[in-house]
Amino acid sequence: MKKKAKARAKDSEWYDAHYYNESHPNRLQWYDMLLRELKKSIHTSDTILEVGCGESPALQILVEEKYIPAEQVFGIDQSARAIEHIKQFIPEGNFQQGDLYELPYKNEMFDKVCMMEVIEHVEDPTSALSELFRVTKKDGFLFLSFPNFSVFPWSVARWFADILHTPRLINKQPIDNIYTINQVVEMAQKAGFAYVSTTGVTYLTALLTPLESLGDYLITRTLNSLGLSARALHPLLRFKKL
Repeated sequence: MKKKAKARAKDSEWYDAHYYNESHPNRLQWYDMLLRELKKSIHTSDTILEVGCGESPALQILVEEKYIPAEQVFGIDQSARAIEHIKQFIPEGNFQQGDLYELPYKNEMFDKVCMMEVIEHVEDPTSALSELFRVTKKDGFLFLSFPNFSVFPWSVARWFADILHTPRLINKQPIDNIYTINQVVEMAQKAGFAYVSTTGVTYLTALLTPLESLGDYLITRTLNSLGLSARALHPLLRFKKL
């Protein structure tokens, strides 16, 4: 346990040094897609948690546009700098540095839980998902996005990054696991969640990604409507606690 604690502390230091030393004005596409999903179903009485919240642009928008009061917004991250950053934008929200495996929340506390581009950087995803299941209310939802390594461009990029020892090619982080949609669904179901749906977030590689936002994400919406969500480079999965 002490070795794991030291490793997590080292990871936290890495994120403080590499990720949260400046603001990023461009909202990433998976947050735009998450917002679309949340705005369809969120109520002002809901409580929402984002784990590995970082700058948490989705929570910022939900509060700014008055979909939910700031007091009902929660976020946790291993990076102290990330928490300092988000508190500047949602000062009345509930944000704290903490451990994903021991969340400081009561059982069945949240209507919505979000885990965006985090699961691939978690040492023990099954235990983490079990903890998310614990804090999710009955009939509550988990939203989860990640890089889909069953898709050709991702697997090739990862191979080059490893062979050429160039982690920046795929923005490689201290823990950087490879998952497919089926693997993530299986892990979430093992934790107790029921799978609901998959929404494609990005289909084009990094240099072409800006094209997807044109016309209110016309390309993305069209490919999703054709039933191709499982082929997205970044899928957004939705689960429910029954």
